Amino acid sequence: MATANGSGESNANQVVIPCIVFFALTPIFIIIRLWSRIATRSTIGADDWTIMVSFVCVLVVQILMMFSVSYGFGRHVYELETQDRLMALKLFYVAQIFYKLTINLTKASILALYLRIFVQRWFRICCYVLVSIILAYMVATTASSIFQCSPISGAWDKSSKPTCIDLTKNWYANAGFSIATDILILLLPMSRSGRASFPSTRRGR
Repeated sequence: MATANGSGESNANQVVIPCIVFFALTPIFIIIRLWSRIATRSTIGADDWTIMVSFVCVLVVQILMMFSVSYGFGRHVYELETQDRLMALKLFYVAQIFYKLTINLTKASILALYLRIFVQRWFRICCYVLVSIILAYMVATTASSIFQCSPISGAWDKSSKPTCIDLTKNWYANAGFSIATDILILLLPMSRSGRASFPSTRRGR
């Protein structure tokens, strides 16, 4: 584990505090969701299974990030021993892979919920198209995270003089895609506001 080699500022709390908060709150919301399904005698659907997989992924992210902080993540590089720095970056490398999974699986879960509620053909086609794009992008961005450097170890150990993709451009692309799909997911049900159709066979599900 990392030991302080200097008195520089640390951003560790900016990582640890959100991790602890969501580590505590997220299971509560998942339990409430599943309890509501059981209480209303509804079936566990694709939206529920997808959000549970996303939940597992986000737990992995939180655990990895908290461990990375224990190795010095969030502190100045010059304050860390080489082995601590490498371990912190290695943990971050794995965490970002699961982060890409959880972000996109959460979006897919919301769209699966829409498919559970709305029956209009055009609306469902939009949902299927959007979820297909999101899942395809999830595969692509996860692969780009895994193989961001050649050799792969170059993602955390630059001493091997790796060849890496432009991570800044990659993160901007991910942010742009995430914002765009968030907006589309938000706008979809708004287009049905005031005239949504809920057939009796799907009410309460």
